[in-house]
Parts: sequence; C-alpha cells; structure tokens
Amino acid sequence: MEKNKLIKKIWWLCSAVNRWVERFSAFLHIIIIFIVLIICSQAVAFSIVYLQLLSEKDINMICFQYINIWSILPSKEITKELIYSNFDDVKMRIEFLMNISIALSGILLSLVTFISYFRKNVGFRRKSCFTMKHNLSGN
Repeated sequence: MEKNKLIKKIWWLCSAVNRWVERFSAFLHIIIIFIVLIICSQAVAFSIVYLQLLSEKDINMICFQYINIWSILPSKEITKELIYSNFDDVKMRIEFLMNISIALSGILLSLVTFISYFRKNVGFRRKSCFTMKHNLSGN
C-alpha cells in the first residue's frame, strides 16, 4: 500500500513537471539559447586572451575586462604589467574557466536539443491524439 502511494506521488510530480515544461518550453528555449550565447562569447574571449598570453602579444584589454567578471585578477585597476607579473596564475585560471565554459555550453546545447525535441513531440501528440469514447449507457 505504501509503495502504491509513493509511486502515485512520483507520477504526480513527474506529470506536474511535464506540464510546467510544456507550458514554458518556448520561454525556456529562448532563455537557454541566450545563456549559451553568453557562455560561448566568454569561451571565445578566454581563447583570445589565452592565445595572446601564449604568444606574448599585446593583450586585448576589452576581452580581459569582459572575462575578469570571474575574478581572474582581483584588482580593479588591471594593466598588462599586472597580468604578466601573475602570468602562470592568470594562465591557469583562464584554462580552467575556458574548460568550464566549453563544458557548460555543451550541456546547455544538449538541453536546447532536448527542449526542441520535447516541443515537437508535444505538437505531434496534440495533432494525432486519440480520444476515448465512453459508453454512456452503462453497458
């Protein structure tokens, strides 16, 4: 008896989540795509700064300021000299954050694919659903 109640609660929870995702799937899709674009732009900025560090060229300070929201260097006044004086630490943090941003973008793109599939599947189910005819005479 306890097991049936637990299964019914789990079923109810899954159907509630399913209804919520179905109602807000378009909104979730847009939000996740927006987040993916931000994370991908972060990954590109990490790559640009990392390549400039490795080739010891002038660092694009706009890119560095953009990725410094992750506190690569805690100081607010960041100069190229400060970056090069902490070269190994900056390089290590950029490598770590670059890997994290690439992994997150992969996970979020998988979610975008799943939500797209879910929306198409819901639309297909609605178009081709069967209706159950009830016997009203009581036979």
